Amino acid sequence: MAQLKISLLGAVRVERDGVPIEVDTRKAIALLAYLAMTGVPHRRDALAAFFWPEADDERARGALRRTLSALRGALKGDWLLVSRDVVELRRDSSVMVDVAEFRARLDDGRRRVNNSIDAATQAIQLYRDDFMAGFSLRDSPSFDDWQAFQAEDLRRELGEGLEFLVSCLIDAGEFGKAISYSRRWLLIDPLNEDAHRRLMLLYTWTGDRGAAVRQYRDCVRLLDQELRVAPLDETTALYQAIQRHEAPEPPMRTSNDARTAETVPVLSRLADVAIDQSGLPLVGRARDLALLGTLYDQVQHDGRLVTVEGEAGVGKTYLIEAFLKEMRGRGAKTVVMRGYEGEMHLAYGPIVEGLRTLVEAEDFESTAARLPRHLLAELCRLVPHAASSVSGVLDSPPMDGPGAQARFFEAVLQFMLATMSDERPGILFVDDIQWVDHASLDLLGYLVRRLRGHPMMVILGWRREDIAGG
Repeated sequence: MAQLKISLLGAVRVERDGVPIEVDTRKAIALLAYLAMTGVPHRRDALAAFFWPEADDERARGALRRTLSALRGALKGDWLLVSRDVVELRRDSSVMVDVAEFRARLDDGRRRVNNSIDAATQAIQLYRDDFMAGFSLRDSPSFDDWQAFQAEDLRRELGEGLEFLVSCLIDAGEFGKAISYSRRWLLIDPLNEDAHRRLMLLYTWTGDRGAAVRQYRDCVRLLDQELRVAPLDETTALYQAIQRHEAPEPPMRTSNDARTAETVPVLSRLADVAIDQSGLPLVGRARDLALLGTLYDQVQHDGRLVTVEGEAGVGKTYLIEAFLKEMRGRGAKTVVMRGYEGEMHLAYGPIVEGLRTLVEAEDFESTAARLPRHLLAELCRLVPHAASSVSGVLDSPPMDGPGAQARFFEAVLQFMLATMSDERPGILFVDDIQWVDHASLDLLGYLVRRLRGHPMMVILGWRREDIAGG
């Protein structure tokens, strides 16, 4: 059986039985990558519009036919399934996509009792470079946007993999290797304070207190340059403890063979941190509108996080929707985002849903006139038609530079504050968060950790039975 290998991490390579395939158009490679990553059948008219947006229907369909013919010839008739209406890439054991392998090994590392370090290391080694590095289609902005979001999502997954690997190495007492992977973690996410704190501790545990102090100063400098903000209190507290020779002791060393697999709920990085910082109560099924109203009235200079959990069918969503209706009657602006079980692979899906509500509001045009153009340019990554309310062209900066993701997150936060917080604090409700994609969770986590000084109420709803490890 012939073998097809599609390498998309780094420069694109497609090989049939170890021999690179040859096609005379970049669109064929782009189409193959799109089919391989999405893993579902696509209608021909949708593909034609996606890859040839400026051509009329007849020319776009003709271009698609020629591209499919070239691709089928390069693959020698294997794997590509083409009918009159639908195009699909057959995925079986003869097809290897490095992105799928990267994700599988990361998942393998998290779930295994044995060899977690080996599996995670193998996954990291597969990540040669960013998704389809150096590849673009000048006449297909929709593909370029899709590629950019895939690259961003995979960089996030790489960061999570490095974080997991560093934790495993720390547990195993392999501080030298943990330092090496922590540095790579910071290369892809230089504004991640958790990574800075890990590295500060690792330097301290290896006896290099000077390096730990320099790491803190690097963190302060980067945050000031990119975001004009100070480090979180816990980062500064760790620095002060290191200065006083009172840093936490390293964890008790465990062997990798004895290490149990981690089953961390998807909400741990988002909700737990925010609740610990604000000290807010958990709102359970017996809570009613009066309690939610009281919590809302407590939102002054600082924002509030409220969490609502319950089993399916107990009425938690109905409760919150009734509360939102009441608050809208009192002049509060509300935004609803919702996770869907079948859409966890769609990066920023719930965020787009919520931002579109704000962009399509009657007063958006007047609000947009007051917002900085760079903020609107960042917003247009997710809601392109926001630009229709602004004169001139909005150029979004590239997403692959240092601090790009943090600037993007900060722009979304500032936009939501500007459009939601008028005379009364705005309310953001994110329902079924157990089904929210990882990219949206990262953005929501960024927002929640910065509620201090921002008058907004954030309500998170989830089903405990649907959360891993719950």
